[in-house]
Order: sequence, then structure tokens, then C-alpha cells
Amino acid sequence: MSGDFLAQLGSAAGDSRERLLGFLAAAGVSADLKTLQYSRVVGDRELAFAEGDVTYEEPLFSGDRQRDINLAVRQVLNRDGLWQEYVRRSILGRSSGAVIHSIRVVEGLRECSEKAESLFARGGHLGF
Repeated sequence: MSGDFLAQLGSAAGDSRERLLGFLAAAGVSADLKTLQYSRVVGDRELAFAEGDVTYEEPLFSGDRQRDINLAVRQVLNRDGLWQEYVRRSILGRSSGAVIHSIRVVEGLRECSEKAESLFARGGHLGF
């Protein structure tokens, strides 16, 4: 969630801001970055180790936990724009037929890095 959104939500909540934050925490909304683990599911479309878009034509979540996590990982890889660079720099290069069996990503890392870079450039305090 955007920090601006939370600030607006908190100001709209007035005195009940703490109650609202408690509700969001109980709903599973975390202030921390989230690590997602892609694990290949037998029978599903493979994640080929090649340059290009890593999503496929099933953009909706299915309700199956691992398949949904795999979809979220694919979305992070595309959104963050690191997949192409990862493939180019890998020792595997552009090996034909190579597929990913497992990969871990940190959801929101790009946004946090950009925010920290922006604060640092303006002489702001990073909080640590």
C-alpha cells in the first residue's frame, strides 16, 4: 500500500486511526516486504529461462496457493524489470530448454529502493 494512501486513510479515520491500523494488520496487511517463492507445479506451464515476458494468459488467481504465488512471482519479475537483466547476466545465458524450478523474489523491493534513493537525494533521513 502507498504511504500516501495510508496517511489519507488515517486522517479520514480521525481518532480511530489505531483501530484502523489494527484492522488492517488483522486482515493480513503487512508493513514489511514480502518474500515470494516460485516453485514449479507439475502440469503447469513452465517458467522458461529466456528473455521476454514471463507472464502468461492466466492473469487471474485460481485459489490454489502455490499457483497463485507463482503468478504473483511472474508479475513481480515483469513489473520490476529485472528478469531481462538476470537472464542476460546469468552463466546459463540463453540456454534453450532451461526452465526455472524455484526462484525467490522480494515483492515491493523496487518501490522501497526508489523511495530510499529519492529521500537520500533530497538529503532526507532514511530512518536507520
